Amino acid sequence: MYVYGADDAAMPIISVPSKVEVNEEGKGKVTFTNDALKNAKTWDDTFTNQISVDWTKYSEIEFVFAFELNGQDKYRSMFVEASVKAPAPTVTPTTPAEPSTPAKPTENKGTTTITPNASAAKDDKKTNTTTTTKKEAPKTGDTMNVALYASLLLVSALAAVVLTAKKRITE
Repeated sequence: MYVYGADDAAMPIISVPSKVEVNEEGKGKVTFTNDALKNAKTWDDTFTNQISVDWTKYSEIEFVFAFELNGQDKYRSMFVEASVKAPAPTVTPTTPAEPSTPAKPTENKGTTTITPNASAAKDDKKTNTTTTTKKEAPKTGDTMNVALYASLLLVSALAAVVLTAKKRITE
């Protein structure tokens, strides 16, 4: 057997066991099992080491049959197109690690840090650095305008008072 890649370069297959069923007239079939083809060997690029055939790299197989007919050695070839897809990668689900509990931040309410004699600037003058840290409310994603709803509540309460008073006056 020879296998042919996209570049039409042939690589010989060393041996693939087969089941041969031929009648007296020379008609029959030759069967190769999937396991036999999976375990087929060829040569590496230097023709020094036997390696397994990567069937995904080949597009055609040439079967060469040697036999004797009426006392003469005969050879026949048959080409078969091959299309083998690489197996889908096996994905093993993993359990995500438990999230760690963040350390509780220390409360710094308007603290000021002063670093005397800070590193020298370009003009070799000593400078002091002042940093002020304020604790901010955590970000919740809520952007509702509370003032809008409070003013609507106030307007509707005033309207209710006006309508109630107007109704009493008209009675």
